[in-house]
Amino acid sequence: MTGRFIVVEGADGTGKSTQARLLAERLGAVFTREPGGTPLGERIRDLVLDPEGDAPVDRAEALLMAAARAQHVAQVVAPALAAGQDVVSDRYVASSVAYQGHGRGLGAEAVAEVNRFATRDLAPDLVVLIEVDTPLAGDRLGGDLDRIEQAGNDLQAAVVAAYRQMATADPDRWVVVDGTGPIEEVADRVATAVDQRLSCPPERQPRAWRPWPRLAAGRSTRCGARRSCPGLRWVPVRLRCAGRARFAVGLPPPASVRRRTPSGPPRGGARGPVSAGG
Repeated sequence: MTGRFIVVEGADGTGKSTQARLLAERLGAVFTREPGGTPLGERIRDLVLDPEGDAPVDRAEALLMAAARAQHVAQVVAPALAAGQDVVSDRYVASSVAYQGHGRGLGAEAVAEVNRFATRDLAPDLVVLIEVDTPLAGDRLGGDLDRIEQAGNDLQAAVVAAYRQMATADPDRWVVVDGTGPIEEVADRVATAVDQRLSCPPERQPRAWRPWPRLAAGRSTRCGARRSCPGLRWVPVRLRCAGRARFAVGLPPPASVRRRTPSGPPRGGARGPVSAGG
């Protein structure tokens, strides 16, 4: 049995780091952060964020973030998940896409591609996006800012817009939580949102961006949770597991998968695993 990978994202000043820590405590999960999470990652963090150091150019910044993430996944995240532990990370790939891809203008796809290589395509089961109004976020930051926080309002505006775009494009994986209000109140909102999303059994959670063997757990059987569970969205894809194609959940159904009733497979379809063709 593998653990669940939950990422908490948000622009600077949203309180996401505090909420990630509180969520990990509530779930009894491994808490970690990016950039950082490993000795090497923490050194890279200092290089990237130190406002008085030798500032990397934008492409170097993106590559350093990816390098720290590769170490983080290999040494912390993947081993914990394989051991059956849940993991809550303060930031992950979406941060690089938002900050370096959109904020620095390097291109979302280019940054995402580097990070797919760095993480071996490990995708989170759930991304919790904490949102607050920009003026409030600025007030929360105070005066002791790191190098990226000092980049100005234009970068922060691009980051906020990028996060909203990603959340809208992948609603099965993302949930947006209002970060306004007392810390405990926001923590309750986060916990409620996570509980609702992860009430579906882990093996039925969206894994469309994860080609590791655990993805193949999605078969042509329905999720036993509520009808709104993302596990109800399924599509046959060719995944080499025991030499047979399996169903992966979290993708829009193709034309060959018409409608399905809450109590069974698609009408006209077989009850066993369905071939992906070819």
